[in-house]
Amino acid sequence: MRNKVRRALHIAVASGLYYSGALGVLSFLRRRVRGRHPVYVLGLHRVLSDEDARRSNSLPGMILHESTFVALLEYLGRRFRFVSLETLLSDGAGGRGQGKPWCMVTFDDAWSDTYRRAAPVLERLKIPAVVFVPTGAIGTHKGFWVEQLAGAWKSPPVRERVMAAVGKTAGGPRGVADLEDAVQFLLHMPAEKRDAALAGLPAPNGASADQNVDAMMTWEQVVDVAGRGIEIGSHTETHPLLTYEDDSTVARELRASRQLLAGKLGAEVRAFAYPNGDWDPRVRECVVRAGYSCAFTTESGCYESGGDPYGIPRFVLHEGNVTGLGGKFSRAMASMTLAGWR
Repeated sequence: MRNKVRRALHIAVASGLYYSGALGVLSFLRRRVRGRHPVYVLGLHRVLSDEDARRSNSLPGMILHESTFVALLEYLGRRFRFVSLETLLSDGAGGRGQGKPWCMVTFDDAWSDTYRRAAPVLERLKIPAVVFVPTGAIGTHKGFWVEQLAGAWKSPPVRERVMAAVGKTAGGPRGVADLEDAVQFLLHMPAEKRDAALAGLPAPNGASADQNVDAMMTWEQVVDVAGRGIEIGSHTETHPLLTYEDDSTVARELRASRQLLAGKLGAEVRAFAYPNGDWDPRVRECVVRAGYSCAFTTESGCYESGGDPYGIPRFVLHEGNVTGLGGKFSRAMASMTLAGWR
């Protein structure tokens, strides 16, 4: 109940600021004071039909409904100029203050719905994008460990076992209240330790890749989408949070994924996205040494000329921060989110 009230108040504030013109004034002043356009980089994950969203084991913060996605892009297309990675890297000043501010679209994880649902819309609207691929997940159809845990969590006996395993993990909480508590705890540890805590999770429902809503792209789809105005970047090999891994693991994840992608695509792989957005100076330096030209975080904010190309912020968008009370796309909420007010 408290969360519903908080969300209603947030929507009311967003609507007031948007329809009063305050958000527009803020954007105008930002450009005037800085003398250039900031670049708004969007970080997206999943684009699902209403039915697939109900079936998916992905957490809500990962999902945009297909109708929301289309409405969002159409709205942004009237306010922004969509640009490619090439344009961003060659002129990070956002057009040097001329014309519309810039917007860039990125997708993490290479879910099959990025190919089936998002790519056709991007192609129809002639919007360039970047998809960050975790190479070890390509061709699989059970999602990441979060989706596997969410699916298993629906079974009370499995839930109790996982909660007990988390409690026994060194430093683990003795009382894990819910799935999000468990996910947040398990995120912040080396992959080897997390895998041990989750050992023996039951397999997903056994659906084939074609039937499973949480399937990833195949290599054929990755190659196909790369020829349709979408650039492919790396998202490591096995999607570990790199700040919790040692130097050799980080180097291997960065090198192996980049080499495999370059071989499959016959093209240079320039861009990298930190899994879960987790990075620090050590990981950044590893990315530089691996030969990437830029790297993207999940820190909220705009990218500006002179900014760190290995710490590019993104606005991570999902249903919760771009829709209103009726569950429909909200220009006010989207504008509020892109103004940096969550």
